[in-house]
Amino acid sequence: MEKFTWQKPDGEWGLYTYDIKEVPKALYGAICKLKDYEKIGTVGECLEAVEKQKPEKPLNEAKVKTFNGKAFAVTGTCPVCNSKLVLSTLEYCYICGLAIDRGVADETST
Repeated sequence: MEKFTWQKPDGEWGLYTYDIKEVPKALYGAICKLKDYEKIGTVGECLEAVEKQKPEKPLNEAKVKTFNGKAFAVTGTCPVCNSKLVLSTLEYCYICGLAIDRGVADETST
């Protein structure tokens, strides 16, 4: 869904498809609220952000062990952007912001 309002850095704003000066007074308040919501993001952007908050299991999980065989970290790959992650220290991917399911990351003792 496209945005209906625009805003300049100096605070001036308006509607893309309609002259704001011709908007009936009864609708002006609703359009002001719409402008404020569009600052947050479009519906699609908000849905994408909500999806990123749902933890996903990383790909290619592997325990990293010391020379004496003790596990000290778990690594993996982000399922969205394929970034390499150290799962024992991250809750979110540092590149795309996806929440990471760290179920295995806490099991670093063998």
